[in-house]
Amino acid sequence: MVAIAGATCSCFRLGARTRVEFPHFLTRTPTWPRERHHAQTPLFSRRGVQTAYRRALASFPRHLAEMSKLGDKDVRPQLLRAIQSKPQQAPDTPPALAGCDPSEVAKMFDAIVVGAPGDVGAVVAECRRRILRDGDGGTATLDREEDSTARVVPVPPETTGFVAWEKEGKPRGTAEWVLPKGWSPETDTGDRILFLHGGAYVWFSPSDGYRPLTTRLAARSGVPVLAIDYRLAPENPYPAAVVDGVDALDWIGRNGPGGPAAARTIFLVGDSAGGGLALATALAKLEPEGLPEATIDKAAAVRNPSAVVTLSAYTDLTCSFPSYRTRTYAAGGVHGDFVFSMGTADLDIRGSVEGVKVYHGDASPHLPTVSPIYARPGSLKALPPTLMLVGDAELMLSDTTEFAARAIEAGAHAVDVRVYRRMWHVWPMYSEGCNQGEIGTLEEAELAMAELVAFLDQYIGQAPP
Repeated sequence: MVAIAGATCSCFRLGARTRVEFPHFLTRTPTWPRERHHAQTPLFSRRGVQTAYRRALASFPRHLAEMSKLGDKDVRPQLLRAIQSKPQQAPDTPPALAGCDPSEVAKMFDAIVVGAPGDVGAVVAECRRRILRDGDGGTATLDREEDSTARVVPVPPETTGFVAWEKEGKPRGTAEWVLPKGWSPETDTGDRILFLHGGAYVWFSPSDGYRPLTTRLAARSGVPVLAIDYRLAPENPYPAAVVDGVDALDWIGRNGPGGPAAARTIFLVGDSAGGGLALATALAKLEPEGLPEATIDKAAAVRNPSAVVTLSAYTDLTCSFPSYRTRTYAAGGVHGDFVFSMGTADLDIRGSVEGVKVYHGDASPHLPTVSPIYARPGSLKALPPTLMLVGDAELMLSDTTEFAARAIEAGAHAVDVRVYRRMWHVWPMYSEGCNQGEIGTLEEAELAMAELVAFLDQYIGQAPP
């Protein structure tokens, strides 16, 4: 998660908006291409709902086919025209010259959500009421139950070599292996997930608020998860978090839960600020500006992840794109970001831009390892397969849609986007329905986790691109 407090950007331009519904893929019933030979297997079913990827149409790149629907309107031709007509930049174009104008593709995913107050569903409505009541950015209503089938094994800095540090007088830096049921050194396949938690680069840790998510991730995927306790601001501002991300990516490639052992597959997964950090870590070898020489050298030699997944990624610390204005929330309203919005776009943007300076300090927020959305086209093209999940009730919606659009336009291998209707920031961490009990299970959180796991399953055992 990331705390948004939100500022006008001199290069902000909204452009025209279309009043249409976001794609609500939860109502569709496709199947996932789970195996490399594309055998179709149902993924998840509850109350008759199935969610999965559609098989790519042969005449279109897969990542375009996956972003091809707005409601019932087929916008694939517009997507193709938008990409083909966009002025081509040289792969080494500096981010500053790319400007802040949202891409044509991303604009298509910035429609205002239309709907009556009653169509949000009882569980979602109650979550909204509780989060607004608590006024703590959704912290009190996070999931509390860990998956009991997974086992948590702390790994101290003495074992990993990660930096030992302190926050508020308490020792930090201990990572956690989260092991699925049945894992043992004898059954280890060498597949691993590196998880980077959110919290605006200031809050949380693997053991503080995140075990319900990481234990579910390990249990559902069957893959060991390494959740690291990377250094946080203000004690450790940028580039400390990126340095720790690169160190962890290097370490997990050479070490498993049972000790030294080469990885077969490495996945990077992160939420909110951790999603931005996952992308910054993946881009570090191609976007070294601002990083220490030792980290640049390590990033150049480290193995690329086979795939990346982000949940509500925080990719733009300048808050320059449209959703910071289209997703404001007014008291008593239905639409907009009821978790972080302070009621007006200027307050939201200004508070966020000023607040996050505690992390990036004197470093430019346009550095790609600070705000990955400003990575150069040549760097974005080299991204591994990436799945980006985001809710349409998020101030940070554009952080996902604009990053994905830029990567697609740059020719990235495969970038898939899912915009979940009515969902708020990092909703997969609210599967318990904001503590409403059995009757309050948030189906969209379960579906997002199933989708995440099935995406990773496609790349198990595959070498990085």
